[in-house]
Amino acid sequence: MIKGVITGDIINSTKLDVSSYQSLTSSINETISELASLSAMSIDFFRGDSFQIIVDSPSAAIKIAILLRATIKSHAHQSWDARLSVGIGGVSHLDAQVSLSNGEAFILSGHGLDEIGKKRLVVKTPWEPMNASLEISTLFVDDIITGWTPNQAMVSYMGLRDNMTQKAIATQLNKSKQNVSKLLASAKTDLIGRYIHYYSDLIEQATKSS
Repeated sequence: MIKGVITGDIINSTKLDVSSYQSLTSSINETISELASLSAMSIDFFRGDSFQIIVDSPSAAIKIAILLRATIKSHAHQSWDARLSVGIGGVSHLDAQVSLSNGEAFILSGHGLDEIGKKRLVVKTPWEPMNASLEISTLFVDDIITGWTPNQAMVSYMGLRDNMTQKAIATQLNKSKQNVSKLLASAKTDLIGRYIHYYSDLIEQATKSS
């Protein structure tokens, strides 16, 4: 039973007041609900500033992690972000409380977060050739996302989540199509999308042959 596990912690959580913390955790929960069409999943908050998400469809885990960071970073006048470690692997025990579950995916995800250092996104799988490729490309993707402004994060979320057209995004956000086009280009959203599709396909193929 191969699944995806996303372990994360909120950056500079000690600087958040109660209202900001509640707003951020509410935003994370809302995003998980919005992304239910990608995969069934469950989330559990623990230690105050940490959370863990189990994703039934392992090939969707990378996309969900990136969209989660996009929605966290999309809040105007805030400098919110999170460190996220995606682990792909077997699950030996599933508990109603996600953080009490266990298995390869949880171990890989937890170790990834322990070793994340200054990075904010890492991905670990049981397949070493894939890990070597993932490490390099994820470094570039992580660097791009870390530099997103709230507006770049917002349009990227909408473009990546539903593959919305520039016109549709512009209409929903009450912005010009030209402005949306510039934001998507500067955020390198198309490149992020290609990364998601490429590794989602690789993980799907690997899980089918496991």
